[in-house]
Amino acid sequence: MRSDPLYGNPKVGGDVLSWCGKCRLELAHVIVAMLDTKPARVQCKTCKAQHGYKKTGPAEAGVKKPRAKKSGEPKKAVVRAAVYWEEKVAKLAAKVPRPYAVNARFDASDLLEHPTFGLGVVETIRGEKIVVLFKDGEKTLIHGKV
Repeated sequence: MRSDPLYGNPKVGGDVLSWCGKCRLELAHVIVAMLDTKPARVQCKTCKAQHGYKKTGPAEAGVKKPRAKKSGEPKKAVVRAAVYWEEKVAKLAAKVPRPYAVNARFDASDLLEHPTFGLGVVETIRGEKIVVLFKDGEKTLIHGKV
């Protein structure tokens, strides 16, 4: 390893630039262990994580790049929670929403009005818990408590 004018010759306890996978940046590290004249193990000065010395960025440091999609692969359908919620509420427009309460019991496809999350549709029931779809996403709530 060549001498770096910023950090000098590498030695245990000295500083060196290394790729930190946790921070996902090339940052200053403290050399913890050496193998001959090269750093073997380093500790990030930012996040304090210890790892093997990685000279450069993610491509050369062994960090996998996201794979490119093949032209024949079908695209995944992505539906935003708000759009799905609007469709569900529109289908249940004839129902009157019930106010949410911990001691009230709900069934699947019931409409409920929550004081914080607003209008929601009961998706599934898991014992004393219900999964409710609100405009901003799903929430798990308690119901039927005595």
